[in-house]
Amino acid sequence: MTAASQRFRDPAVIRAHMIEDQERMRTRRVRRGAPSDLALGESEPLRSLSDLMVPGVGGKEVPLSTFLDSADATGLLVLHRGRPVHSGYRHGFRPDDLHVTASISKSVFALLVMDLVRQGEIDLQAPVSRYVPELAGTGFGDALVDHCLHMLTEIRYGGRPFHKEMEARAFFAAVGMVERPPGYSGPTTLLDRLATAESEHPSGRVFRYENGNTEALGEVVRRVTGRPVAELLSALLYRQLGAVEDAHFALDTTGRELVSGRFACTLGDLARIGEVIRCGGAVGDRQVLAESLVAGLFDVPDGPAGDVLGTGDERTGGAPVLAFNQSWWLPLDGEGAVVARGRSGQRLYVSPRRDTVIALYGAHPVADDLPLPVFEPALARIAQSLQSL
Repeated sequence: MTAASQRFRDPAVIRAHMIEDQERMRTRRVRRGAPSDLALGESEPLRSLSDLMVPGVGGKEVPLSTFLDSADATGLLVLHRGRPVHSGYRHGFRPDDLHVTASISKSVFALLVMDLVRQGEIDLQAPVSRYVPELAGTGFGDALVDHCLHMLTEIRYGGRPFHKEMEARAFFAAVGMVERPPGYSGPTTLLDRLATAESEHPSGRVFRYENGNTEALGEVVRRVTGRPVAELLSALLYRQLGAVEDAHFALDTTGRELVSGRFACTLGDLARIGEVIRCGGAVGDRQVLAESLVAGLFDVPDGPAGDVLGTGDERTGGAPVLAFNQSWWLPLDGEGAVVARGRSGQRLYVSPRRDTVIALYGAHPVADDLPLPVFEPALARIAQSLQSL
């Protein structure tokens, strides 16, 4: 185990990495509009939710407060019918602090992709190389846009067998998110990393979660529009939210936003994004995202993305566990929710059926020998508990 890997087994190190993003990397603001008058900041947690029994590690029922301890949670915010019913900020994290959302970034960015598809600016059935000629002949360049959106590429790098965690760390090093090891000679920019991707098989056959899919789509968006992703997301969504703080994307050395994992915002503003989804794309009486775009997120796709596993998920019996649609996750548990998921316990859980949005930030280490909390069942239990309110 490398020294860097050992450090990232420490929740305090992970938490600092998530909160001190602007001290470590260049960033580009996602500008907000007028702030909302609905306060989603610090409030006294409701005793009924702190003591609520939820599934913990190994399926054992534990109080929500115990679950949050085991999950190394940094902040939890629960909205019911648009109003905060429970909040908890831990380990010195504050309501006005920005926090990296990790792979929740993919889901937020996908809203922008699908809006450009809706406008006819991007063709889902076109190869990525139509928009990014430099990637022609590479694993991502030869893949269809739709296949990248649904993680249906079989990519390897440097001829080595694919290993998700190893390639995630290689990506972090390439784009400057973590310190590069001594003697490092690999890619040093986002496009350099994408250009080294090789296809093991034609895309569309197997679900394989890999950051490069989303980063390839980020370059598609920049080429089609000629504008930075941060500026586009601000215009489409962030200026309409009533966000209380600007968000930001971290950048690689060429100034490209890292759309697969480096979008950062406050916990309350993340919940506001969830509210837009819960309300069918509307903010109050304004339709911000097309209703059809949001409705489409809840569809279970045909093909390999219709039955998948994410990090830490296990299959019991033959029942499907999750689907992955337009870069959002759908728990196949009958609740009808959609989830944006990120490394180390970042979650945005949206349940129109239960009128509930849950935003969670965390710092749980990712390692094969460390069990991950069962986040979605616990969040579903919270949403179910609010049904009678």
